[in-house]
Amino acid sequence: MGLGLAAGAPAARAATTPPCTLYVSPAGTDSSPGTQQSDPTSLDTIRSKVVPGSNVCLLAGRYALSSTFYVTQSGETGSPIVYRAYGGTANLTWTGPSPAAGTSNAMIQVGNNTHDVGFVGLTLDGKDVVSTGYKCDSGASRLFVRLNTISNTGSGGIITRRCDYYALVRNKIFHTGYDPNVGWSSGISMNRNIWSDHFKGFHDFVVGNIISGATDDRRHTEGHGIIVDRGYNGPAVLVADNLVYENGGRCLDAYQSSHVWFVNNTCFRNTLDLQHPTRLSEITAKGVNNTDIHIVDNVAVAWRHRRPYGVDDDVTAYLARDVAWGGSPSAVPAAVADNPLLLRKVRPEFVNPPVVDPIADQQQRTAIPPWLIGSDLIPHLGSPLINNGIDPRKVAGVTDALKVGMNQYVVRDIQGVRRPVGGTWDIGAYER
Repeated sequence: MGLGLAAGAPAARAATTPPCTLYVSPAGTDSSPGTQQSDPTSLDTIRSKVVPGSNVCLLAGRYALSSTFYVTQSGETGSPIVYRAYGGTANLTWTGPSPAAGTSNAMIQVGNNTHDVGFVGLTLDGKDVVSTGYKCDSGASRLFVRLNTISNTGSGGIITRRCDYYALVRNKIFHTGYDPNVGWSSGISMNRNIWSDHFKGFHDFVVGNIISGATDDRRHTEGHGIIVDRGYNGPAVLVADNLVYENGGRCLDAYQSSHVWFVNNTCFRNTLDLQHPTRLSEITAKGVNNTDIHIVDNVAVAWRHRRPYGVDDDVTAYLARDVAWGGSPSAVPAAVADNPLLLRKVRPEFVNPPVVDPIADQQQRTAIPPWLIGSDLIPHLGSPLINNGIDPRKVAGVTDALKVGMNQYVVRDIQGVRRPVGGTWDIGAYER
């Protein structure tokens, strides 16, 4: 059964996990065929053994990566090549060098025009040396990265550059961007998305991720949780049900990009880097050629004098049932600011919101890791976030093609709870 992306359609949820076809172990031998769990092969040689439909199971243990695990073997539509953890934590730890000056590197990189490949349940630790956890090169498509934990990368957690049809789902990303020689770093960065066909629905999905502790130690211009960067007139992107908190830069940023949908995200006291040269907002749409931006059912809690929402005057944006709290007033069109059905200023009432110092700089460095946040940012019973949202499939601008992806992803929250529960849609990443 396929786990990947078919052209013209979003990633399908598998009803069952396919059985292992190949086995890898930290103690595996290069000479082993790897077809039996009792005789696994090595990570170094597995790439020469995979074929479309291969389900590569990485047995529990520590895998030392001294160089990039570079993937160039493609699967096929409905038969992707999948690398996944099996029987415990498969911990890939970087032991290689720092990138050369003016360059960057990655722990796992999908090569040019490679397609139908996925990574599930792996744990990546960059040791603050390697630049990026996952990266895809120009022309790569039909990729998925699900249920991974990525931490301590000098630049980004996941970076896509000129890729198409990818699904980044329910990953935990922590402590990225601390290499002072790299810069332009964010938890998830989507750069210059491309059209590989003419399907008018969503091509790309960033759903259910938890991101904290991102910074940009070189340039102090990013350190965002999630950025859609210079997509211009790229294919539609759905960024939904993510929890983004205590990062140095913005929570969500649509920069010089079109056809971006921010839906049901929870943003909590990001923008913690006081060396950032611009006035920051939690959720931002800015830059030239920003059109068709939808910001629906999000909650943004701003820190200090920062703003919950910032939408440039020349950006074509649609807001609905969003909630703002804290900081300075949002920079949005007057028609939005004056309409509580579009943007409402009200305290969200979370269960146990983390304490963030009101004035201290660089608090992203001590952010709570995603695997420890627990239920802290779930709405408390009685929260104004509950039953005050809108079904995003019913807002202006939703086409039948876009509903294909929405029906796949927005009907469940970050924990897999079916939406809506009880009355109507809840606001933010959690459905109570």
